Amino acid sequence: LWLHIEGGGWMAAQKGVAAVSLGLRKVVVDGTSKSRGYGTDSDVIGAMTLGSFIEIVEVRALRDDYCVLRARLARGGWIKLADSTTSTQWAEPLHLGAYKITTATEVYSGPQNAAVLSTLTKGAFAQVVRAVLSGTRVMGQLADK
Repeated sequence: LWLHIEGGGWMAAQKGVAAVSLGLRKVVVDGTSKSRGYGTDSDVIGAMTLGSFIEIVEVRALRDDYCVLRARLARGGWIKLADSTTSTQWAEPLHLGAYKITTATEVYSGPQNAAVLSTLTKGAFAQVVRAVLSGTRVMGQLADK
């Protein structure tokens, strides 16, 4: 499999190549700058708060040296996602899979304006198969029993 590189050139998709996933992430660096556009010279329009959740809809490597990833947010703007020269990551992926319940948690029929179906007790485990951003909260869809 060959991958075309934006700006020219090709590379073989083999060992040592891993896709960067889109979707929900948690901001891990307080004050992460949000800019209007993709480029590093784009106007800063805000800053992200540590622990906030974002939805990434596009990821692009800066063509200058291919060491910096920029991410376009579903709600507008771009952030620096990762820099391989410093091993810095500004937002971490939200993982699907098993979660241990640390405090009693209600289970809803959907992500917005939904009815409570049941309550998961502290110490229980839940299998999350999908996650969505609902306002400022992340809602996880549980696997069917």
